[in-house]
Amino acid sequence: MAAFAEDLMMLPVPMVLLIALALAFGGRRGRALAGLVTAVFLALCVPAIAGWIAAPLAGGAPKILAPGAAPPAAVVAPTGGVYDDGTGRWLPSRATVRRVRLGQRLARRFGVPLVVVGGAADPDGPPEAAAVAEALALPAGTILENGARDTAETARALARLFGDRGIRRVAVTTDALHVRRLSAALRGAGVTVALAATPPRRNRPGWRDYVPSGRGFSLAAAAWREYVGIAWYLARGVFGVGDL
Repeated sequence: MAAFAEDLMMLPVPMVLLIALALAFGGRRGRALAGLVTAVFLALCVPAIAGWIAAPLAGGAPKILAPGAAPPAAVVAPTGGVYDDGTGRWLPSRATVRRVRLGQRLARRFGVPLVVVGGAADPDGPPEAAAVAEALALPAGTILENGARDTAETARALARLFGDRGIRRVAVTTDALHVRRLSAALRGAGVTVALAATPPRRNRPGWRDYVPSGRGFSLAAAAWREYVGIAWYLARGVFGVGDL
């Protein structure tokens, strides 16, 4: 229950204050608008609704290989952040560890190389792929791509890398919200995504999934960023509608 109370406390305070001000000083129209905004805001904070909004992002690539389909020739695991532990050592985030460990399992299953992709997001830090390889003691056969700083750069860098190695089909391991944009970017760069795997959800659905909370708002906000990212990549020509 203490964890749930902390989750409730994560609700965005500025939004709550704006609604309260509109109710107090906005007159009849202000109160009506505040009521509408409140309803939409609270709906987005419900994890079950946020999950429904985010669900389409998890598609865009096969979850299992089609019967008779050729297996992937490499497994791609993009990093999801690293952090300085305060002693000068850079450690992978939880999301990064999940992606890379899942990628290792898939690479062993298919007997193909694992490719860890991640440039330096922090100008004072090392490339994420290099930091992850050191922190997780990845085997010598792991391929590191240390230059890409976002999904578009990842796709272009991998297309060059795979072109030199004659690789055409890959599997990707990333978070569920990132699958569609990453897969589309790779296809836009000429790489076939044969399989997409995401770390399993650890929490079983329960009553908390139907109560507004910071967890629900965070999921809705992350999904919104991905949808905006997809629209931006479409506008820039990183990939086309058919690649989605």
